[in-house]
Amino acid sequence: MKDFLPPQKLLFWFIGALFSVSIIPFLWLAFYNHPSADDYICTIPAMKWGPITSTIGWYYSWSSRYTAAFLLSINPLVYRWLLGYQLNTWLLLFLLGTGFFYWFKTAALLPLRNVWVVCLMALSVYVCSVPSVVEAFYYFGGAICYQPANAMLLVLISWWINKIPFARWSNLSVVSFFQILAQGFLLFLIAGSNEMAMMFGLAITGSVWLYLLVKDRTPHFGMSLLLFASTFSTGLVLFSPATKYRMQASSSLKRTYSEVINNSFSGYLDSLVDWLSNPGFFLLLIFVWWLPVSKKVPLLERPYLIALSLISLFLSFFCFVPSFLGEGMIQGRTANALIFNFLILYMVNVAFWKQYLENQNFNPFPAFGKKLFFPLLILMATSLFFSNNFVQAFNDLKSGDAREFDLERKMRAELVENNPGDSIWVKPLEHKPKTIFFGDIGIYPQPWYDNFYAQYHGKKYIHLLPKP
Repeated sequence: MKDFLPPQKLLFWFIGALFSVSIIPFLWLAFYNHPSADDYICTIPAMKWGPITSTIGWYYSWSSRYTAAFLLSINPLVYRWLLGYQLNTWLLLFLLGTGFFYWFKTAALLPLRNVWVVCLMALSVYVCSVPSVVEAFYYFGGAICYQPANAMLLVLISWWINKIPFARWSNLSVVSFFQILAQGFLLFLIAGSNEMAMMFGLAITGSVWLYLLVKDRTPHFGMSLLLFASTFSTGLVLFSPATKYRMQASSSLKRTYSEVINNSFSGYLDSLVDWLSNPGFFLLLIFVWWLPVSKKVPLLERPYLIALSLISLFLSFFCFVPSFLGEGMIQGRTANALIFNFLILYMVNVAFWKQYLENQNFNPFPAFGKKLFFPLLILMATSLFFSNNFVQAFNDLKSGDAREFDLERKMRAELVENNPGDSIWVKPLEHKPKTIFFGDIGIYPQPWYDNFYAQYHGKKYIHLLPKP
């Protein structure tokens, strides 16, 4: 059961190749990507004052997402490195792949070569299934708030399955001290990334702490420290000056609790329908049940399993609340995180339930299920090539829109920088590839978007020429 993927090298590499090919267009498009909107807004202060001062400034004025603000303040645009900005897509995919790899290596009983294939499969399905691929991997100002946190959550949960150190004060050692320090720092970074990740981190930390308290009838010392770290980090976000100001500016304080809950519930149901109607994502959910569970996954009793499932169901719903409380809607970047949160909770529940069922000598998939395994993989991989995200990415490359968009942006930047005046007029973009295009000057109601673009290129003002 351990080495259940096709042992033949040809079939093994064929499966991996199918999933790899589905990601290639997205990696290729990265080299045609260009910054927009908040990318410039967060870059200019960092260029003037440095990352630390900029992060503190955002924390006291507009954004309490200190992790995301700091990462934006050291992004390659600060050093005028466009290629580095474009390689952010590769970096984000690598971080997610690392999270998936650590999860499957920990929770699934698989040889290392099979872990790579399953990791690649999960990553490619996610890329082809995200509601807004541009905000997931190309628009750095949005992606940096969510994708690193997604990867860190997977790593942290996997780490806890391996070991939660420092159960008693008497267990203190140099290794356990640095382990608990690293895990606490991960929780600190997660809370400062976005509100959903903050809630997710606090919820899972509190749930594990409570489970260990009930099971052992004494507080777990290491988990208590982690709960303090998560609570403290959450407080830094909730009680920051920026949070209060953002809530006032976004009319959050005018929305009633019933309105927010009702909208969140409707958004949750609509999203569930969208996720489950996606062939690749739906097949991935089925496939996870086929994975043999590692003995590292703790064996929970049924009451704890039921509690885990109920908490997961509530948490996957409650992650919608910040969006409807703050913006009154689900933005593309938050929709990308919501589907990832759902996937994490689903995989965790499957791992623990399978461990319990196998211990009860109950096999969810009888012998005939093994015969369906390889066709399921082929069907899942094939479905990705018909997904909206893949088709759009392929068309953006095939039509030349992405290449022309890249040329237009480079020519515009050269024109702006070489013009001696402080104010300049430029032509609107003719090519806007949907996979990587997020916005352009002149389309935002707030003038500061355009002004920051102008400042980045050494001008005071920039305007779009009217279309002929």
